[in-house]
Amino acid sequence: MKRIRTGHLIVASLVFALLASGCGSATTTDPLASEEVATTREVLRGRFNGTSFDELPNALGGLATETSRIVIGEVIDLQPGMAFIDIDEATLSESAAGEATVLDELPEPQSREIRSLLEQGELPPPVAVDFDSPLASWRTVELIVQATDEVSDRGLVELEEQITVRVSFPPTIGIERLEGYRTIGRAAFFVDSSAVFDGAEGIQLDGQLVGVLSEADEIISMPFLEDELADQWLEANPTIASLTEARLSAAS
Repeated sequence: MKRIRTGHLIVASLVFALLASGCGSATTTDPLASEEVATTREVLRGRFNGTSFDELPNALGGLATETSRIVIGEVIDLQPGMAFIDIDEATLSESAAGEATVLDELPEPQSREIRSLLEQGELPPPVAVDFDSPLASWRTVELIVQATDEVSDRGLVELEEQITVRVSFPPTIGIERLEGYRTIGRAAFFVDSSAVFDGAEGIQLDGQLVGVLSEADEIISMPFLEDELADQWLEANPTIASLTEARLSAAS
């Protein structure tokens, strides 16, 4: 019978242990450190600059209590939404060579209506076009959220349904760069109806007001906000329970 050397058994055991250790560590990867989240953060951060840092505590407190609702759930899909053209001086100006303006590229009824508004001294609202239109000034993505709960003026209530919320993004990037929304897992989405989306719901602060939740419903990260802004938010609104209490107090 062939003898097996003890040294070979020891080496084989060490290799097996190392492989098992590597496999175990792969399951503990932090989703917030993923490439998808980093890419979405790069797209979104810095878009909200309408409030100075000195005003942020009050501004954030107002958003926590005045946003129409806070939806708790996970993004399960991203879908192309709409695209829009901003009708302003830049899009209407003709080049020195007399090239056609944006209005010349639109269907005649739509172009005629816009020209009529301009003649009356009114600036038209953004014009909706197909998602893939090369004329688009900006586009929207639809996030399909599998919701479980909602914080509103009635408190924390169950909400077992799928809802759609929207985020705008520049026409120069692809929808795949917003996959970070799907990667973060269970989160609180601060949404409100928006004239920008023709009355549909969008995420507050240009898509940045999203809080990642722990199993205990603590808001552990605001991954798409600037770091200083995220720290202020987390200090003022640490848990779903604190947000619910603030909403109920504001409503009473």
